[in-house]
Amino acid sequence: MEFRQTGNQWVVRLDRGERLVETLHRFLAEHHITGGYVWGIGSITDVELGYYDVNAKEYLRRQFADVYELLSLQGNITVVEGKPFLHAHVLLSGGDYGAFGGHLFEARVRATVEAYLQPWELEIGRALNEDVGLKLWQFQAE
Repeated sequence: MEFRQTGNQWVVRLDRGERLVETLHRFLAEHHITGGYVWGIGSITDVELGYYDVNAKEYLRRQFADVYELLSLQGNITVVEGKPFLHAHVLLSGGDYGAFGGHLFEARVRATVEAYLQPWELEIGRALNEDVGLKLWQFQAE
């Protein structure tokens, strides 16, 4: 991984073989980024995606072993259990040029991932919402 800061924004290049989510979590912790937004493109493999079943209150997970174009990585950065947390969704395409996507649990970088991080000037936590079954944004009192 290589990165550069421009103002309060970051550009990050992940390299072949790196675990995408794990590497970004480590980057966020090392740079004390506890809120923000991330965008990215690239090439990934060994992808684990999820679809949240609202009625069952659980993620349906699926593995994808092929190599895919990462057409879009979008997510937000919040704090869970005192640590930066990346909540990301992806749009992928394979050799058939069909597109699909979902919640990103993890993937391995195949060629590269080029990401842009925009930190926020506020920290947003997450708290479990029993009705939905997910940890939703929790705004701190000012």
